[in-house]
Order: sequence, then C-alpha cells, then structure tokens
Amino acid sequence: MCEDCGRNIDTGAIVCADVKTGDILAMASFPDYDPANMEQALRDNRSPLIDRALYSYSVGSVFKLVTAAAALDQGLGGNMYSCVGSIDIGGRQFNCHKLDGHGLQDMSEAMTNSCNTYFIDLAQCLDIEKYRRKATYLGFGRENYLCAGITGSGGVLPTCDELSVPAELANFAFGQGRLTATPLQITQLTCAIANGGQMPVLRLIKGLTADGTAVSGEKLPQLSEVMSTDDAEALRKMMVLAVRENDNSKARTKKISVGAKTSTAQTGRYDEKGEELCHAWITGFFPARKPKYAVTVLIENGGYGNDAAAPVFRRIAERIADLENEK
Repeated sequence: MCEDCGRNIDTGAIVCADVKTGDILAMASFPDYDPANMEQALRDNRSPLIDRALYSYSVGSVFKLVTAAAALDQGLGGNMYSCVGSIDIGGRQFNCHKLDGHGLQDMSEAMTNSCNTYFIDLAQCLDIEKYRRKATYLGFGRENYLCAGITGSGGVLPTCDELSVPAELANFAFGQGRLTATPLQITQLTCAIANGGQMPVLRLIKGLTADGTAVSGEKLPQLSEVMSTDDAEALRKMMVLAVRENDNSKARTKKISVGAKTSTAQTGRYDEKGEELCHAWITGFFPARKPKYAVTVLIENGGYGNDAAAPVFRRIAERIADLENEK
C-alpha cells in the first residue's frame, strides 16, 4: 500500500508502525531499484541504494511536538503568545510563515497554525537541559537498531552548549538549525503520543519461523514511559485539531479520523531558479480516538508538507481503513 500510494514520490520514504507494539508494518524508500540491474541503480543520480527511512534530514515543524511536550512537562502548557509575524531573538529576526501574524493564540491554536514565533517564544521559557533531555527520551540523537545491517541514523541533536546560543535555541524550537532526524525517529515520536506516553522500541523482526506460519522466540514489545498520560493526550488532541480545524488540511479524509502534523523543512540549499529546496513531511496516527497506526511520509525536496506529503498520508489512511473494514 505504501509503495503504491507513494509511487509518485521521486525521492523520499514512508514508515508505518503499530503504535502499541512498535512493529514496523511498512518501510518504503523511494526511488526503488531492481536488484537484478545494479548497474542502472548505481548510475541513477537519485541514489536509490540509500534507504531513506534510515537517513537523517532536517525535520522542521513536526519537532514542535517535542517543544510542546517539553513545555507541558515543565508546566507551561497554558502559555499564550501574540504572533505579529516575526520575533527578535538576540538581535536576529525570525519570521513566521504568516507574515502578518496569527494574533493571540494558545498552544493548540499555534500547533494548528504551525506558528513559528509561538514556539520560538515558548522555547525561551524552557529549562534547556530538561528540554534537550525530553528530546533524547523521545528518541532524537539515538540510533534505531532494527537488525544486523539495518540501523537508522541517530541524526544530530544539538548539545546544551549549542542550545545556549539564543539563535540556535530559536531554530531548535521549530525543528531547524543543526537538528536532523530520520523518518523512523519521527514515527517513534508519533507512536509515543498516540500510545498514551508509552514509546515502543521499533522492531522489524518479530521472531523466527520454520514453516512460515508459526513464530517462535517472539519477544514482548519494549515500552518506555517518555511523557505522562495527560501530556500525551494533550498532544494527541492538538494533532487531531491540527487536521480537523485546518480547512486547508490535505490530510483530512471522510473515511477515518486522523491526527497529524506537517512540516516544510528548510535545507539551506537552492535550485537553479534561486528557490530554496524544502523537505515535505507529515507524521500522524489513526483512528484518532483509538490510535492503531502511525505513519510518517517524507518527500525529499518536495516543498510544502501539506501539499506534497499530506495527500500521500491521506491515501494510506484510506487504504488501511478499507482493509480494516474488510476484516
């Protein structure tokens, strides 16, 4: 399903996991290649031999979920902020994507609006060590070992010293700067939110089988409590509202209720027209009330997350909803 729904992705990845067990149900990398024609794969300048689900990228606004989690943990969930379109941090101006501002908003509204300046202001109020520690608990800066020969990159998690620089902390607040992460790590974050604060270790191998049916040596899911049930519930509601309350959301579907967060991650690289290349992301879960699946879509240099990644997420959710209805 993921390969089919993502067939128009030039370069990118899709990960689908069970939110309760961490079982990886799909891990697709684009473009595909034919193992019988390795010469063609090696000549392809899109580098199809790179498994992009294991590769780290700038993540952008999906990291606002981590900033929100840290704020909730530190008792700042009620923070209000009036966005005027930009914010000055240490003499450097950071712009919101809505240049005339979003006005006064709470955390949930800022998540729906994906307001950069809200989260930049919020980060200035946080204890940096606790903030970074929360990101570590949520899997950032740590490799995902799946099996021999398949390990997801740990990405880059800035140090506390680096985050003590106001501009770096501002970038970190909305997922920019030095921070990088893999689609696996983002999926694991979504699992934690959807599973009531219990984050499963992602796994690719369930056990051993001799006959192709019976599984032996299966281990129980490994879970760790990375946030309180209340904080996870608050974040889950924010992700549901980010789709439901956004009239322009392309993740919404009538077939199944979803919660999701999109990203348009800046890369600092530009095309021949002088336009900045951005990675398109979405991560989310469904069904919204009793989450079962977590799905992350990354489209490398894909542009806006809502325009490029959200429709792929929606198609996957619809296909899985149809599959569930057939059972």
